[in-house]
Amino acid sequence: MKVDLGDNVKIKTCPLCRAKAFLHTNDDGLRNLSGRHVQFWPKCDNLDCGCTINAAKDQQTALDRWNQRW
Repeated sequence: MKVDLGDNVKIKTCPLCRAKAFLHTNDDGLRNLSGRHVQFWPKCDNLDCGCTINAAKDQQTALDRWNQRW
């Protein structure tokens, strides 16, 4: 599921194809019931590319990794 970052949070474009990227999460609101750990990962929106990075436990870490990559 895509995370709504609002207007104040910036995420860089894909480093491979320059398409828009979005932050995704597995948080469906039931994490306490299912026992799953919430994770966040940026991903390129271009279906032909799909560039992503390893998931992080919090939103800020995932964004920092994506925005400071390579």
